[in-house]
Amino acid sequence: MLRSLGLMGLLMLPGLSLAQLPALQSPGFDSAGPDGLPAGWRGRVSFTGGKAALDTTEKRAGAGCLRVELPPHGGYLVSQGLGPVTCDQVSFGCWVKTELNGPDGVQLSLHWLDDSGQIVGIGQPSAVVSGSTTWQQVVVVGERPMGATKSLLKISVGQGLGTGGTAWVDEAFVKPGVDVAGALLNLGFELDADGDGDPDGWRPFVHGGGFALARDVTVGRSGQSSARLTGYPGHGDRSCYGQTSRPCTPPQGVRLRFWYKGSGECSGFVRFRPAPGVKLESGEFYDTMSFSAPLPRQDWAELSFETKTPAAALAAKQIQVEVTIYQRGEGTLWLDDVSVEGL
Repeated sequence: MLRSLGLMGLLMLPGLSLAQLPALQSPGFDSAGPDGLPAGWRGRVSFTGGKAALDTTEKRAGAGCLRVELPPHGGYLVSQGLGPVTCDQVSFGCWVKTELNGPDGVQLSLHWLDDSGQIVGIGQPSAVVSGSTTWQQVVVVGERPMGATKSLLKISVGQGLGTGGTAWVDEAFVKPGVDVAGALLNLGFELDADGDGDPDGWRPFVHGGGFALARDVTVGRSGQSSARLTGYPGHGDRSCYGQTSRPCTPPQGVRLRFWYKGSGECSGFVRFRPAPGVKLESGEFYDTMSFSAPLPRQDWAELSFETKTPAAALAAKQIQVEVTIYQRGEGTLWLDDVSVEGL
């Protein structure tokens, strides 16, 4: 399950490169030092405790990954300092797999420090990965506030709320700019802060009538909620939920993944749009790539769709990525655990 994402304010330090960012130490968690953690990473227990160790069997890639085991109501924090940081925006991400009981999960965050090591800013955290999940990418985007010259990258496993379990972390990265994976919101459909019945961040659309769209709080693959799209007999042309990312750094390509089940006709597209204020001679967007998902499906199934970023979009400083998923048929379609990964 993925839930919540946010950003914080920024002010550039004068005269420094936009792209300057130190390399992350031991991003693959492939070997352990004397304290059991890879070089560069520090561990700290919280609440009732937890323990971390190198795991060479459950890794997503490379020689190993980090495994964190929690007792009931436990917590464990893994962190790494980064500095000097002189770029205006930083994306920090990793791949996470969980077998956690209760509401506990894995969450990333960025703290900002000055030269003396004092905290001068704390960004809103990433999405939370919880429940029983396969490997999925989580990204947090932070914007450097005035006076910040360093960053503290944090991976929090457990918030003292669950009954225990295990989480695995692999393939961490840090890069300047806004990564596309951190540019979309509410990918697990868990949030509806305005109470309108639709998941926050997602735009409902119906063409022709005969459809009903809502956030379903009774059905969820790994969390408490999903998106539900129902087509009734005699329905019109189509219905969908869609979202356009905030401006982000163009990736070489995009991999869209989501879980779905139900009946009807499921299709959609990934669209590459210019950043706000940028006008294209060829139209309103760079290109649109379509996909479809086979139905009916009684059990949850995952669709994975990859596409290359158009050359003109790659040449831009920033772009926006739009994701739209349709229900065009008769029946009920549920969606959950969407992810968008830059390739």
